[in-house]
Amino acid sequence: MHRDNGGNKAQATGLRVVFPDGTVICERKAVDTLEVTINKIGIENVDKVLNSIYVDPVLRTCQVDLISKNKAADAYYASRQKPIRAGYLLFTCTSTEVKKRQILALSKALDLRLKVDIVKP
Repeated sequence: MHRDNGGNKAQATGLRVVFPDGTVICERKAVDTLEVTINKIGIENVDKVLNSIYVDPVLRTCQVDLISKNKAADAYYASRQKPIRAGYLLFTCTSTEVKKRQILALSKALDLRLKVDIVKP
């Protein structure tokens, strides 16, 4: 659980991603759903989106790309990068809502027609 601004524990939430082929990704943690989704989309495809001329701002949070082969310059943000496949790092320091928006941005950029919902465990 995480805390809201009032110091109270906020309700933990996760993500459910549905692909047009019927594949459903709904891991216990939102960050794990994000990682599995990126792997299904293809890390190389996500990297191409991040290196395109127009990048949806939600894919760069705190001046850190969603995935990168480089550690963030800021030590705090660098500590929030999780190693994933192919030598990439996944930036995890975002809310479930932002993770949802990131998946939707990738879906739009790659014309994947994904459905993404925030769910309670």
